Amino acid sequence: MDYAEILASYAAALQEMPLAADTRRTYASQVRMYLAWLTERPATGGDPLIDARVRDWAVRDYRRYLLREADPKRSVRYVNNALAALDDFHLRRGLGKAAIAREDIPKTAPKAMDANAQIRWLRAVEDWPRPRDRALALLPFYAGLRIGDAVALDVPDVRISARKGMGSQ
Repeated sequence: MDYAEILASYAAALQEMPLAADTRRTYASQVRMYLAWLTERPATGGDPLIDARVRDWAVRDYRRYLLREADPKRSVRYVNNALAALDDFHLRRGLGKAAIAREDIPKTAPKAMDANAQIRWLRAVEDWPRPRDRALALLPFYAGLRIGDAVALDVPDVRISARKGMGSQ
């Protein structure tokens, strides 16, 4: 199978989606690495890009590879991001998401800030005079947005009511 053509088609489809440029780049990169891995280890029992059952086996094996065999081994967060990209890829191919569980991620605050630093940050943000600046500073902290995604937001992307904010559809 011509994986280069499949990857090119997927990358073109990503360009049409309302995703951040970093997300598009990451998804395309994750799928490229997965397809390269498939080339090195042909699936047994069918084609993982056509047969959903074989897809599940391949994605499960790829997850194990990333966590235990890759050099260097990948983090749980990295693997979960790779699985999200593969879900998107398989959905676009009409196979649906792989029935593969995500790895549990420890519930921790960002490593760059200890509890005291978090409190100092939140108090400093409260004192900022411009609501826009406060919102941009708090989105990564509370919503987990990357900085690039937060600054790429446009006013129509967010709908605010008097009582609560709601993301636009």
